[in-house]
Amino acid sequence: MAEIKAKMFTDPDRVMRVLWAGLNETDDEGNPARTAQYPDRTVQVTGTFGGGSVTIQGPDDGSLWFALPDHAGAPLTFSDAGMKLVAECPLYMRPVAASGTGMAIDVIIVGCPRF
Repeated sequence: MAEIKAKMFTDPDRVMRVLWAGLNETDDEGNPARTAQYPDRTVQVTGTFGGGSVTIQGPDDGSLWFALPDHAGAPLTFSDAGMKLVAECPLYMRPVAASGTGMAIDVIIVGCPRF
């Protein structure tokens, strides 16, 4: 399993962006990004899915990973491009790709601090 490095950016207005680019069907996973300081978050997933999917996971301990829920309680799993609200606020987050043929997926998480 290949690990895709996260690229983190913080804008001058304290908005955080994390990008994992190029997840593919070899069951790639993104390396963990520490995002808890930004409790209001959305995730955007784009690219070629080729029948595969991407699930957004998070733990508080850095080792026991679980699928995170959206605001309706459904797992944050994408089989098409889209954007969803992240309901939980774990210490870390990462994307995990599964199956598919010819996948090339980019995942962006945007987080805002509470003032």
